[in-house]
Amino acid sequence: MPFDIDKKHSAISFSLTHLGISEQNGIFREFGGSLEIDTGTAHIKALEGWVEIASIDTNTKERDTNLQSEEFFSTKSFARAYFKAKEIKNGSVLADLTIKGITKEVFFDLKISQIIINQRTKKPTIDIMLTATINRKDFKIGEDVLNAVLNDKIALKIQLQATQKE
Repeated sequence: MPFDIDKKHSAISFSLTHLGISEQNGIFREFGGSLEIDTGTAHIKALEGWVEIASIDTNTKERDTNLQSEEFFSTKSFARAYFKAKEIKNGSVLADLTIKGITKEVFFDLKISQIIINQRTKKPTIDIMLTATINRKDFKIGEDVLNAVLNDKIALKIQLQATQKE
């Protein structure tokens, strides 16, 4: 069955280490996608989505603008990043992740809640959590920035609450 992603109760976030001492966090405010769930087993049958890179929010306007530059995400040329699940198993998802036009296979850890009936909407609702670590240089993000300044490893977290479509 198809499910709608509830953006009010979902988030796409990331974190990395800055200067080797502090964690920097950010979110993408604009995103979307599609989700197919087997309601009998609560298994994901299909999952894909996108984020609008210009919606990046690190709580610092100057940094957000810098991250949209050619050196990092190059949003004028690559407005969106894409995720498409290829293989979904208990506890993991193999997905194609496309950033700056570069597609790489990435393994995500997967946690799925049970399906519940939302008391407000009276519809079946589920929560999905995907986490992975990527190397920013694989996607040509800040290639010339030293690992000592920005760690190469970026932690990704995709938390989706979704409700069954009518």
